[in-house]
Amino acid sequence: MAAKRLNIFRLLAVLMPIALAAGMAAAESPLPQPGPSMAKGADKGPEATQFKLEGLVMTPATYDRVALAALPQSSLKVGDNTYTGVSLWTLLSKADIVTHPEIKNDVLREIVVATASDGYKLAISLGEINPEFGNQPCLIATQRDGADFTSGGFARLVFPNDVKKGRWVVNLTSIKVSESP
Repeated sequence: MAAKRLNIFRLLAVLMPIALAAGMAAAESPLPQPGPSMAKGADKGPEATQFKLEGLVMTPATYDRVALAALPQSSLKVGDNTYTGVSLWTLLSKADIVTHPEIKNDVLREIVVATASDGYKLAISLGEINPEFGNQPCLIATQRDGADFTSGGFARLVFPNDVKKGRWVVNLTSIKVSESP
């Protein structure tokens, strides 16, 4: 019984920041959010050639195709396609996420908001992608099947375990780390 309660608390620790982050992302815009940026015809924003990494990181930066190619590359198979790019966790770790060591599992209180050029936003918990907690793969892909993307910007977030691809962010323009409300 105690083990079940512990598992429930662990699940809540990962899911609660996601729910809070989704509410925060929706509250940032009074207009309804556009549909998932993977939807047909969603590439209506300008073609992104770079994105900003900002917020609670010690080393904010702007990344383009060349800067991402200089980082360790990973590949993920999704259906019949292979996506190549940089793990989101690797990028955030390199930027040195700001945490509060005096707070147990502080990383579970932090969220990442990824924004596309069409205004589409995705909020995820850092605990979801942290290898010590959710360990879900998330890739900032710059290639599909060995070729650079020719539309939808140079980079997109790819969640290989996402059934409907609703958390895929095409035409990525920013990634911001912040505390959940």
